[in-house]
Amino acid sequence: MFRDEVLLRCAPGQAFVDFYYDYSPPVAAFIAEREWLRTLVREGFVAPIVWVLQETQVLWASTETP
Repeated sequence: MFRDEVLLRCAPGQAFVDFYYDYSPPVAAFIAEREWLRTLVREGFVAPIVWVLQETQVLWASTETP
C-alpha cells in the first residue's frame, strides 16, 4: 500500500524502490546470519519506522491517486 500509493507515485520514490529491490537481498542475507544484528535492525530501525508509518497513515493513505 505505502509503496504503491506513495513511493511509486514520484521519481525519488521509484528510485528508492528500485534501489531496495537491487540491494536488499544480499543485505538481508548478511543480517539473517547474525542474531545480534537481526535484533539491532529490528529494534533500532524496523520498529521505529513501523511506528511512524502507523502514526502517519492517515496522512499518506488519504492522498488521491493522480
